[in-house]
Order: sequence, then structure tokens, then C-alpha cells
Amino acid sequence: RFYQTKVINVRAWYDDKTDKSIHLKDLPSVKDTISSWRLGSKQLPESVQKLEENSPLLTSCLSALKDQGFVSKSFSPKDAAPLTTKQEIVSNVTWRFLQLRGYVDSKHQLTTWGKALESALSSLKPSDNLEEPTFLAVELVRLGILSSKDWFPNTSGGPMRGSDEEQRNNLLISRVACFGKIQHKPIGYSGPLSRQLLSFRSLVSTVRSALRDLIEVVLASLLLSGDANRDRDDWTDLSLSLPFIDDNDCGLAIAVRTYLDDLPQEPEPTTEAIREEVKAKGKEWFQHSHSFSENLDMSFHLWDAVYKAIQAANKEPGVDIKVWNEANQWLSSRR
Repeated sequence: RFYQTKVINVRAWYDDKTDKSIHLKDLPSVKDTISSWRLGSKQLPESVQKLEENSPLLTSCLSALKDQGFVSKSFSPKDAAPLTTKQEIVSNVTWRFLQLRGYVDSKHQLTTWGKALESALSSLKPSDNLEEPTFLAVELVRLGILSSKDWFPNTSGGPMRGSDEEQRNNLLISRVACFGKIQHKPIGYSGPLSRQLLSFRSLVSTVRSALRDLIEVVLASLLLSGDANRDRDDWTDLSLSLPFIDDNDCGLAIAVRTYLDDLPQEPEPTTEAIREEVKAKGKEWFQHSHSFSENLDMSFHLWDAVYKAIQAANKEPGVDIKVWNEANQWLSSRR
């Protein structure tokens, strides 16, 4: 309550002359903006009710909002009964989280980015396990981080071969692969290294951790507000049912960069024979990966999903559709 009424004076470390005050009591309550999400089992869409472990939670919650019949009935009254089941809690926490991140508005309608994200996630197969990587990639696009910009100019490990345009395309495609995980035998990683992609991976990990913190805060707020029954013994299951708990690595990104960086050495890098020949080298580069070709295919599926979101949100601020189109066209003849 102390911070709800205190005026916070902000002074930037890089500019002593800046002086900004934040009056928290004048700002709308974040809790009140999302409190209408308190739907019981009978109100949940059938697709959400039947979700099982490892099912695409984010996809199902977004897709449900395409049904205007559901949307019109999705506003819970203040005297609604507390949520009881794990599925009720997890789905409502997810909708509240999506609204806070700007994919859903106060009228429970999908925003432009919400529609873009839904189209990307719906294009994936549940068996791909690429829902969270795609979500994270879209988040970093919105933050202006996922691009072909050289964030680490003095760091080794980026693309080295081909023209400047080819290296730029390779860098963007490899960064998208950084959101996935390489399929690897249960043994220590052995293969090429990249400080460039490891540095980018740290940015991905930071955003993922922040999103995990946010969705946990949403869950805690729901419980502390009495919107759900707290006399329960499934606390661990509740936590494990929420997304963004697993960290990412950059092994898949290094595999993609290595493959795409080796093609320019060939006289005809886009022919099927050459592509298969370079992919065959993957057994030497990544001796303990399950299948180099399958890892590449997975990374390209991830690219397709993220690119679909970019196409749907091409007029949003910060989206350089030209760069993405060029990279996609370049990749189409090399995958």
C-alpha cells in the first residue's frame, strides 16, 4: 500500500537533467483490467476443457478468442464463484497474461499482434513442441531485438561466408533458430561454437525468464485475490502447467548457421545434390546430435511460423518486412 500512494521520482543515470515523476495512484489498476477473466469449467470452450499435459495451451487460448460467441460470454461478474480445478486456473491465468502482453484487449478481442501470433501458432503441429519458441520469437520482434542488426559487432561466431546480404540473412535465420532446442544425445555438447549466438541466446533467456516471472505473478495475484480456491494440494502441477519454465540453448542456432555458412563455398549452393552433401557433413560437425537433417527441418518449421506472424503484423511498428521477405526468399532455395 506504501507504493500505491507514493510519488516516485525518476532520474536517468545517463542524463542528470531528466526528472520524471510517477503517480501510481493516478494509474488504472492492472489487476482490475484483467479481473474479468474468471471463467468456470462450464464456460470454457471445449478445446480448452480437453487440454492435456504438454498440449498447446497458448494456441488453444488464443484460438478460442476467434469465436465471437465465446468472447461475448467471457466476461465474468464480480460475484462469480472462485475457480477450483487446475484447468480453470491455468486457462484464466493464460488469458490474463495474454491481455497484459497486448495480444488481447480489454474487450477480449485479439489485437493485431494477437491475430498474428494465433496464425503462427495454429500453423504448428503439437508434436513439433515449437509453441513457446514461436511465442518468444514474436516477443523479441515486438521488442525490436529479433532482427538482422549486428548487436554484437566485436563478438566472433557470426556468419563468415558469402556476400554481406547472405551473411545478414544467415544471421537472422540463425537467430530465429536460437529459440528452439537441438535434438541431442544425453551427453555433453560437442560441436562448433559461436560467441555471437551465445550472446543472443542470453537476450532470449532474459525475456523468457521475465515472461515466466510475469505469468507466475498473474497466478499469485489470482490466488491472493480470492479468485480461486486456495485449499488445494496441486501447487506443483499448477506451476509446471504454466509455460516458459524451460530455458533455451543455442545449439540449434549454431547448426543452422554452420549449414548456411558452408553453402557459399559450393559453386551451385541451391541445388538439391549440394544441399544434401552439405547436410551430410552434419554428422562430423555435430557428432552427438540425433539427426542433423531433422534438426534443420525443425528450425525451418520454426522459421515458417515466425515468418507467418511477421507477415500478419507487417504494418506494426518495428517490423521490417523487407528484411524478412528477403531472408525468406533466400532460405527457400537452401533449405
